[in-house]
Amino acid sequence: METQQAHEGGCKFFRYDDNGRTILTASPAAVIGYDESDNDLLNYNSITEEFEYLKDTDGLINLTEYYISSESSSTPFPEGYPKNNKIQKGQQGTPILLQAWEYDDHTSGDDTVFQVSKLIQYPDDSTSSTTIETSYSYSYYTDTTQVKLKTTTLPVVATTQNGSGIANTRKEYFDEFGYLTWEMNERGFITNYSYDVVTG
Repeated sequence: METQQAHEGGCKFFRYDDNGRTILTASPAAVIGYDESDNDLLNYNSITEEFEYLKDTDGLINLTEYYISSESSSTPFPEGYPKNNKIQKGQQGTPILLQAWEYDDHTSGDDTVFQVSKLIQYPDDSTSSTTIETSYSYSYYTDTTQVKLKTTTLPVVATTQNGSGIANTRKEYFDEFGYLTWEMNERGFITNYSYDVVTG
């Protein structure tokens, strides 16, 4: 059963799926009001699939989709992980893709973890063929799902835009407890961190 939530002071509205994940966020500019006598607060019409108290063509609405596993899939699948993020103007607006995520799985024993392998951003609302991609790779401590080294490969900035034309990288090294112990930035400079393991 989907749930909804509205806040006073501008009436920001949240809609959740059956698992409590936020699938819609309406800004105050998109919310006309609400009625506490309605179970969903904004009087959702299942036939038109619209809310009475959301503006049709005005106000920012943010949408989030999540991966749904397929029963026919024989490989690990990031069910419930964010898949993409979109925005639209009003509840009748055309969704515009902002960003999407891809994942890699890592299994140790009976445990499987999913890490973001790619962040794809879409800077042009008129086409999805123009993308800005950031990729991630990981190494793990032996026989664990604890990340040892995370390498981020940043988008290439062309020389025509005062960039190097080369994809720079950033490295982050973690200890067995998950604490970041050092990181190397895009220019090769290293910053070290130390922690009191007992207090964190």
